[in-house]
Amino acid sequence: MTKRLFTLLLLLLLAAPLCAQDSQPADEPEPTEEEVVGIPVDYNKYLKTLYPNTDPGSKHDVFNLKNPTGKNERHEYTSAMAQLVLAYVSSELDFGSTLSKLFDQYSRGTQANSPIFKVLYSIVLLYYPPGNPNAAEAQKLLREAAELAPDFAYPHLLLAQVEYSRLMQIEGVSPRATLQALDKALEIRPDFLRAILLKCEVYLQYQPPRTKEVLEMIKPWTNQKLPELGFDFEDVLKVYARSSSNADVQTLIEQLLAGGKLTQVQKLSAHQVAGTKYLSDELYDDAIVHFEKMHDLVTVEDNPQMALRARKSLAACWDFKARALKKGLDDPETKTRYNQFINKAADLHRACAELEARHIPLVMRGQQAFEYVQFVSFGLGDDEAASKWLGEYLANTDLTRSHRNLLENVKAGIDLKLNPTEEGLITSYRNHLKRGDLERLAISLGMAKEKLRLDGTSFTEEASLRFFLEALTTGDRMVTRYAAFLVATTAKELGGEFIAMAGDALIARLLQEDELKSEAQADLHADLAQALKILESWTHMEQAVRHSAKMVKLAKDELTVRELTQPIIDNWNDEALLKKLNPPLKRPGRMDIYSAGDAAEWLAKKLAESVKKTAEAESAPPGDDE
Repeated sequence: MTKRLFTLLLLLLLAAPLCAQDSQPADEPEPTEEEVVGIPVDYNKYLKTLYPNTDPGSKHDVFNLKNPTGKNERHEYTSAMAQLVLAYVSSELDFGSTLSKLFDQYSRGTQANSPIFKVLYSIVLLYYPPGNPNAAEAQKLLREAAELAPDFAYPHLLLAQVEYSRLMQIEGVSPRATLQALDKALEIRPDFLRAILLKCEVYLQYQPPRTKEVLEMIKPWTNQKLPELGFDFEDVLKVYARSSSNADVQTLIEQLLAGGKLTQVQKLSAHQVAGTKYLSDELYDDAIVHFEKMHDLVTVEDNPQMALRARKSLAACWDFKARALKKGLDDPETKTRYNQFINKAADLHRACAELEARHIPLVMRGQQAFEYVQFVSFGLGDDEAASKWLGEYLANTDLTRSHRNLLENVKAGIDLKLNPTEEGLITSYRNHLKRGDLERLAISLGMAKEKLRLDGTSFTEEASLRFFLEALTTGDRMVTRYAAFLVATTAKELGGEFIAMAGDALIARLLQEDELKSEAQADLHADLAQALKILESWTHMEQAVRHSAKMVKLAKDELTVRELTQPIIDNWNDEALLKKLNPPLKRPGRMDIYSAGDAAEWLAKKLAESVKKTAEAESAPPGDDE
């Protein structure tokens, strides 16, 4: 389903009209104050730069959905709105829930019978909630839209895109359904470029690809019918590039650039496609020529996305040129050239990160910084420089919480590589806790537990124990389970008063688990009990055994016994533990503790009493045999 959605969303994102016309507003429900979550101004401004056919927040406003009825008006309005809806729901805005509620509200008002509403709602359903799209309902809405407006081509395009996604994902699926939907869209609107491009994609999936037919379909759009919008124009060139030799691609692009008819954005797209074609053929110097022209043509203020693409493409070229020299680094001259190339790539990656921080909307920031730091750390092998730069970036850049957490985790990982000590590990764990990133903390503590289990290397410092004790109280079950083990092993290494400190904390946490209704609760109980067993503090262990007996006794049926109580019983029915008791306790047979009642009785009357006697024997003064 992920691949299917990815293909669909990619195609939707590129969907655009050939022209724009005004439309008249229709009645629409007003979203409640609770449902309206503002879209950042900088994000709408950025979308306007990407998609000049849209007017986000004004003519094209998801909170003021219109319903033009003219054939052309409806098509152009839907094309623009589809781009915006997809951009909102698939971005870092965390806007999917709001859109879902908004369109659900529309479905109860006058918009419910609008074909435009049905098309846009289908996009929301195909994306939200993430990982659980409602494709069946989306297709139903699209068919209803097509029935309501027989001259509306857009529903047929989206139906074709859904079928195309199935074609790409499921082996053996026929392209017939996709092509039928596309033919219907093109019957209604013969110059529907997005439908033509998708039909080309289908033909390119044939073995061998039907490139001759693709070129016939796309040829008019490379000369007399040049698409006005930059992304339409670029997609036409991309399809042409996939269907033609490098020489033919370069010839066409040279003719287009020399013709004097291209807009600034079209020129940028032409250089992007030409450079990418050279890059795919490993002709790096030729690619660099086009990407540098692209770089010189665009200003960051006018088109930050294209400026970013130019720098990223140049960085890729210099990186590939450097990699091509890796086998000959023993030669001083080759080594010098390698350093020049790799440093150029690094400078360009840094330029991308700096551009992103200043000119890309807040919700999209962080990815280029991540890529630059990864390049410096792994490409250049300079962790110190990566950590220093990232620290300054984090201190001076506004980021969303998710992006900041990601980059802070990256920095913590690099710092840990620079300082691979117990203190460094604890600092890394503490940073996860400070940021509230309990998932990352659980993963890190789980890795520490596994490493200790494999090589026996325990934490040995008091500061480590105190952190693990703090982690016990987070309320996150996975963090608590791993922290309990690390509390016990660290306290045992430290010995003395720390055994009692750890025992008090572990038993207090165990006693909080006063019900047994899920496997997660059973596993947590078992892990806390196991930690007390590792600690070998008999006084605390007695309390733990009696509490386990109480929990097991709560089980009412055999299924619960098997699924919930077994981890707890297995923890205590441990031959190694039973042999350490004073006197040793014989291990019960399977049938002796088969039922919840029998198991609880064995825990409370036999094991708990034996643990109590062992505790008393250990605490008795020397020479006191009684």
